[in-house]
Amino acid sequence: MLKIGIIGEETSGRRLSEIISNYSTCIYSGSYFADPEEAGYFQGRLNLPVFTSFPAFLSACDAIIVKSVAGIDPDHIVNALKDSKHILLEKPVEWQNEDLEYLFKLAEEANTLLKLRESILFDPVLVAAEPFIH
Repeated sequence: MLKIGIIGEETSGRRLSEIISNYSTCIYSGSYFADPEEAGYFQGRLNLPVFTSFPAFLSACDAIIVKSVAGIDPDHIVNALKDSKHILLEKPVEWQNEDLEYLFKLAEEANTLLKLRESILFDPVLVAAEPFIH
């Protein structure tokens, strides 16, 4: 069973956790918030598992969906890849190109998946550039 955690969760948290849990091969293991106040608000409002310790969060996951890197230490993503965690990074435009190249290199070395997803992928310019993006 693949244990999936989420970083930077927003109001879509309950729905995303339900979607993950509906797969017989996956389980939602919780969400990570660097800010304890935000974590408390999220946990109290949606009653979902929440971590404020990144090492504890990392040990509870096999794969991580990164909804946003705002407010988290970028080294957390690096550490997750070094710990052989699969990553879906939803906001790649928030990263510099050389940082993304480093993340891809780490993922290759760890034999893990690193996938990118951006909400503006359907923009005509990006669609035209897609064959050139690795």
